[in-house]
Amino acid sequence: KLKELNKPQEWLAYMLNVSKAAIYKYVSARAIPRKNVRERMYKVFNIDGSNLESLIQQSLKIEKLINQLSKVKHD
Repeated sequence: KLKELNKPQEWLAYMLNVSKAAIYKYVSARAIPRKNVRERMYKVFNIDGSNLESLIQQSLKIEKLINQLSKVKHD
């Protein structure tokens, strides 16, 4: 989306009030933005994030379950 808007990551960092390092992590899929940051992102890009929010919440629940199961296997 940044490329479509011809905007650098620094611009998005400013718009979301986060660090450039945070944007790098989001873009490279090393981190998921917190909910308040995601909500600002939806506004900046003028998108409806309701379906995406549902998918993110499901993904986070699955990740938590996987982490719990891996701890059980190692105990």
